[in-house]
Amino acid sequence: MVYIRRLWTKEEINFLRQFYPRMGPNWCSWVLNIPIFLVEKKSKELGLVYRRVKEKDYKRVSDKGVILDIKKRKI
Repeated sequence: MVYIRRLWTKEEINFLRQFYPRMGPNWCSWVLNIPIFLVEKKSKELGLVYRRVKEKDYKRVSDKGVILDIKKRKI
């Protein structure tokens, strides 16, 4: 078994805190160019949870595919 240890920069951690809950592990992994299992591991350490956003739940998307406004759901 291979163990990969990675030092995370403050910018990468802030990026995860900002985008992981909305965009998820696949997108964050692609943007940061970091393997998905490391992104998932770090997000778990930070206590971040990805809430899958369905198309009907958001109002606007930028030209780069970033969700800008999410409608608030009643729970």
